[in-house]
Amino acid sequence: MTSSGLTGVSSLLQKGLNVLSRASLDARKNLALFVDSMDESGYEPDEQMVFLRGIMAIDNPRLFKRGAVGRQFTDRFTKAQLYEDIGASFQQEDVVGMYPRGGFFLEQQIEMMDKVANAAAQHAGVMMLLGLMRERLGAHYYHGLRAGIAFCSLSELFDPFNTLPLQTKLLAGIIHDVGKLSVPRDILFKPERLTREEMAIMTAHDVATEKILKPFDRKYPHLSQVAANHHLSSKINVADDPHIQSAGVLLRMADIYDALASRRDYKPPFPAQKVECTMLSEDYFPKHPDEVWYLMESFPCPDGC
Repeated sequence: MTSSGLTGVSSLLQKGLNVLSRASLDARKNLALFVDSMDESGYEPDEQMVFLRGIMAIDNPRLFKRGAVGRQFTDRFTKAQLYEDIGASFQQEDVVGMYPRGGFFLEQQIEMMDKVANAAAQHAGVMMLLGLMRERLGAHYYHGLRAGIAFCSLSELFDPFNTLPLQTKLLAGIIHDVGKLSVPRDILFKPERLTREEMAIMTAHDVATEKILKPFDRKYPHLSQVAANHHLSSKINVADDPHIQSAGVLLRMADIYDALASRRDYKPPFPAQKVECTMLSEDYFPKHPDEVWYLMESFPCPDGC
């Protein structure tokens, strides 16, 4: 980033701190995370101010709703738009679909879409982050929506006695990739496989996810931990809570299933047989065949399962 660019961001940061002097330490850390991720291909100055002020306000929804930031994102991103995006995410080319035979199971999935959109719409900060993900992450945003619905479906069927709040589970899946806002765009949208060094930067987004979502934990207990634990290699601290751990496994499963079965910038969708073999291999989920088969039946691969 150029020195003039750093000066501009620093000035915006100071303005943001002055405007929202009551921001929590967690929110200020999120500001630092954003500044560290800025590069010349990042936001325009006006967008930077919106992002900086918005990130500072995520742990204070009342403050957020009163300001210009809240009005801008409320106008630009609504519950209806989110619901539409979730449906559209399953209709894109070469991605997993919804239950193909209609009837009760498809109705359940549609009901789940509505529950997720409702949960997100109840918190202005969540909608702000989802709006930013929509604008900045492209296919990664739609991947998160599909994985979020699949995760909620898995949780409802295979983890019904999990004591985590329902709102936490409804939100964790669709926002689990928010940390990708900190990944340089040339890595995030690279059209071929990443190098080892680039992969290390990409996989670190789970740590960024935890930092960004930490202020939300007061309203949605353990949201940051569940969302951040969507990689098998995750080093996020989940304490010894079996409910966080079991939710993390199901979220990883939904995330990896969609990554394998749907098209990515660097690869076509895997054939159904390869998806099944990979998911059930020793490196992934050999102890969860029922969950894998459920995903393949309810969210079929593009070539059929």
